[in-house]
Amino acid sequence: MADDTGVSYAYNRQAAVDWAEQHAQDAEPFPASCTWFVTNVLWAGGLPQDAGWNAAGSHGHLQPRPGTPSATAAQPLLDYLSARYPYTRPVGMDFTANAVPQAEPGDIVAYDWEGDGTIDHLALVVDIAPGQYPEVAEWGTDGTTPTRYVKRGWTYSEKDPGWLQSKHPYVKAWLWHVDTTYLPSF
Repeated sequence: MADDTGVSYAYNRQAAVDWAEQHAQDAEPFPASCTWFVTNVLWAGGLPQDAGWNAAGSHGHLQPRPGTPSATAAQPLLDYLSARYPYTRPVGMDFTANAVPQAEPGDIVAYDWEGDGTIDHLALVVDIAPGQYPEVAEWGTDGTTPTRYVKRGWTYSEKDPGWLQSKHPYVKAWLWHVDTTYLPSF
C-alpha cells in the first residue's frame, strides 16, 4: 500500500508477532507500558513513525514517557490508528464465547477493566488456539516485574490466575484489526 506521502509499506504481521514474543518477558521500561509494547510491535511490523506517532523526545511531567502520547497511551494510539488507517476499527469481543473468529495474529485487543468506556490496557494477538481462541502478548502487568509468560489466553489472567471476568466483572474488550489499506482523498 502507499500512504499519502507516496511511500509504500505493508503491515508484516509475522514480524510484529515475532517481536512481541521475543520481548514479552523483557523488563518493562516504565509502569503501565502496555501501549509502548504494542507501539513497538507495530513499528516492528512495518508501520512507519510520523509526526503524530513516534519515539522521539518525551512527554509528561511527573512520569515522563518516551515519544508522543499516541505511542504510550492506549486511547490516543487507537485514535491515531483509526484516523491514519480508516479500515482499522474495533469489533466487540464476547467473554462468554471466548472464540473470536475474525482475530488474526498481529491484531490488538483493547480492554476496559471497569466497563466505564475507558480503555485501560492493550495486548497483541500472537496466536489463535483451538476453538478460534486468541492468545495475546503484553507488557503492563505491574510495571516493575517482567511478565512471566510469553502469551496468555485473551480472557485469562496469568498475573492473578483465573478468568479476567472473575476479577473484573464489568470487563469489556474490543478487537482492533490492523488494516493498513490507504484511502486516497478525492
